[in-house]
Amino acid sequence: MRKTAVRVLLWLPVAFTVIWFINQERLDFEEAREVVSEQARHAALAEGEVIQLRLMQQFQQLAFVAKAIVGEQAPEALNSRAQALLRRYVANHPEILAINVLTPDGERIAWSSHAQSTKPIFRPEDFTALPGRPDEFLGQDHYAKRFHADVVSMRYRMRDAHGQTLYFIGTPYRIDALLAELSPQGWTMSVLDQRDGRLMKSPTTGPVPQPAHAGDHSVVEPINGLPLFVRVAWPRAKVWQLYRQGLALRLFGRFIVLGLFVLAAFAISRLLRSRERLLEKNARFARFNALLAHINQAIAQASDVSDLLERACRLAVRDAGIALAWIGRPDSQGRFVFLAKAGAAVDYVKDLTLSSDASVPEGQGSAGVAWREDRAIFTSDAQHAASLSPWRERLQRFGLNAGAALPLRRSKTVWAVLHLYFVDSAAVTPDLQRILLDLADDLSNGLDRLDLRDSQIRLQRQHACLLGNTVAGVVMVRYPGAIIAEANEAVARIFGAPSVRELLGC
Repeated sequence: MRKTAVRVLLWLPVAFTVIWFINQERLDFEEAREVVSEQARHAALAEGEVIQLRLMQQFQQLAFVAKAIVGEQAPEALNSRAQALLRRYVANHPEILAINVLTPDGERIAWSSHAQSTKPIFRPEDFTALPGRPDEFLGQDHYAKRFHADVVSMRYRMRDAHGQTLYFIGTPYRIDALLAELSPQGWTMSVLDQRDGRLMKSPTTGPVPQPAHAGDHSVVEPINGLPLFVRVAWPRAKVWQLYRQGLALRLFGRFIVLGLFVLAAFAISRLLRSRERLLEKNARFARFNALLAHINQAIAQASDVSDLLERACRLAVRDAGIALAWIGRPDSQGRFVFLAKAGAAVDYVKDLTLSSDASVPEGQGSAGVAWREDRAIFTSDAQHAASLSPWRERLQRFGLNAGAALPLRRSKTVWAVLHLYFVDSAAVTPDLQRILLDLADDLSNGLDRLDLRDSQIRLQRQHACLLGNTVAGVVMVRYPGAIIAEANEAVARIFGAPSVRELLGC
């Protein structure tokens, strides 16, 4: 019985190790599936933003046509100049098949740039007003025989000063133009209509993807401000491909560990000694970790320049929705050292090389220019800017499309650079630039205030030391009234007071 118990005890670690390995592989596969799902979600959000931008731009054009070109003219009696402008607009925009001016009830086409029936393709009830935009209506996709193309219709309502509908400006938008170039490599993209769940069209050349019941093989994300979804699907092989990365190395290491456990089963005494040493090692390791945690906690709570920089980066990411914020300054070799960083794309700065030297490519970026020229640098299209070509692949990988490099001054001299990254390439507007410049000035003033506070503390200490070590009596009075505001111990001895506090205010 004892030998059996020993054998069981010897092989228990082996069994537990095998179970643990299997469970770890399952967790690795689940992690790979989550990573792919998250990548698909980001792809869906990115493509949804493209679709939203295209439709919103077209609605803006319709509003311009309605207000600037058509104006107060009767829909049935557009002058020749307005008709020519509308036809020229359609000719310059191949994604638009026609410009239609419809009657106030939306039931009849009063004028069109395309010769067609006066009956619209869509009925008024087929349109849905966009949230928060009551004059912009989006219809459902449909195959239009008169144009021989799949289209989605759009309408803009023109109203008078009393809110009464004057007419509608509508246009059929080509589906293939709306969904053009929406085919990220390795994904199957499709667009769904929220109103009936119907597949609008797949921008990929492969077969139409299965509906959303495919479980973890697809994700669906709504398009902000539109009654549409973007669905991204992927084959199971994509998850397996990610899971297999490094699989051979992981299995090799785990088989080595398993072999060690098997060998240890034949040497119980050595196993026990090894176990004792391992426990001691783990205990030392845990103590060191606890020490490091306490040190890091103390550093994080310190109110100094470093604390100010860290808080600034965290607040920029949390309150402004910035993808990445970092603060850095060049070292003695001109290479930027990151003093603080925060954001979802914080891994972007890992192994990132930036320089303040204008003679090297790494110094041609916005951070180097901002440092050398002491001025803010704003980039709207970061992934295509020639000066940022050394980091183009990295910017694309993290989806960073715009940026701002702001010099931080200390005693009116450039001391560091605050760099902010945005996902939206159009985020850095002139208004935002002014706000960012104010932010940089505030941070610069904060650095100066910290320096001033430190200087005042040192002066107070020197002042107290001088007063305390001076043999002669020193009195500082406040007028009017010649009231004693400050004195040293020598004055108290001169007046026979028990302490200086008794003389203050006299």
